[in-house]
This record gives sequence, C-alpha cells and structure tokens, in this order.
Amino acid sequence: MNIFDIYSNMYDPFMKIMGLYRTETIIKYLKPKKTDMVLDIGGGTGYIGSKIYPEVAKVVLVDDSAKMLARAKRHRGLELCHAKSHLIPYPNNYFDIVICTDVLHHIKDNGPTILEMKRVLKVGGKVLISEFDIKGFRGALFWLFERTALLNYCQFIKPETLLAMMKENQFTGKINKISRIEYIYVGNKK
Repeated sequence: MNIFDIYSNMYDPFMKIMGLYRTETIIKYLKPKKTDMVLDIGGGTGYIGSKIYPEVAKVVLVDDSAKMLARAKRHRGLELCHAKSHLIPYPNNYFDIVICTDVLHHIKDNGPTILEMKRVLKVGGKVLISEFDIKGFRGALFWLFERTALLNYCQFIKPETLLAMMKENQFTGKINKISRIEYIYVGNKK
C-alpha cells in the first residue's frame, strides 16, 4: 500500500492548516496561458491542479496513490492518471507545463522522474518544482515530521543540487526562495 493512501482523507486539511499549498505563488511563477496543457506530477488530491485548471486548457494529474486520486475526482476538469512519476503514459513533447510540488524528496532515485519531465515537456516548455530546503532548526523539525508521520523514504534536495540536476538535463532556470524552508525551481526545456 502507498503511504499516501493512508493519509488521503486528512491531506488537504493538513496542507491548508500548515500553509503549504502555495497555489497563488505557483500560478504567479507559471504565468499560464489559456492554451496550455499542464501535467501535475504527484498531484495527489488535485487541490493545486484544480486551482490552475481555470487558467489553462487541460490539467493532467499523475499520482501513484489510488486513494489520493479518488479524492481528486471531486475536482471537475482534471484528467486523472494512476501512474508512477517515472512512467508517465503520455507521448513525448505533449505538455506545455510540468509541475511537481512537494514530491521529489519522497522518491529514492528522482533522476528518472526528471528525465520523464523532460520527455513529456515540449521544447521551450516550463517546469516548476517546489521543494523544501531543510536548513536550520525549522528544517530539522520538518525533516523529523516527514520521517515520523510518513514512515517512508525522505531525501531532501538542496536547491543548488536541484539546479545542477536540471541543468544536466537540458533545463535552464533558477531557484526562487519562497519561505525559510521552501523554494521553487522554475525553468524551461532547451
């Protein structure tokens, strides 16, 4: 069983209470167009995708938790896909935008997921990845919470490491710090 299946009913309330849904910030950085096709990797309950959907032509939510996807069904307009982040069943160069929020640190080998982002994104397409920079006391508390509550693998990526990984995979972009422990990478596929 996927650990997120267990937390699917309480995920949205928790994220809202903790202020971890950064939809306004995400939309600000994306600057989506009405014609954009968006892929939300690890989109879970569909909360972020549902906020982006009114701004674009299509949002596809990919997640490997069946129960999170079942929760996402309540949002109209989202196309749901039960799949692993490194095995996305869509053609090459299909999406204008790929987002991946609060996901990469849960994946042991996130290289294949980044390669999959590159594969499905159109040349010049935009990618947005939000992650946690767990420096200092707050970062340590967040790491401890993630490890204790989720009881699964958790490997946080330093902003400079993610920047280098994206550059290696032919993305150009930059890191934007959005809080003491959160950052967003925004880039484009070359």
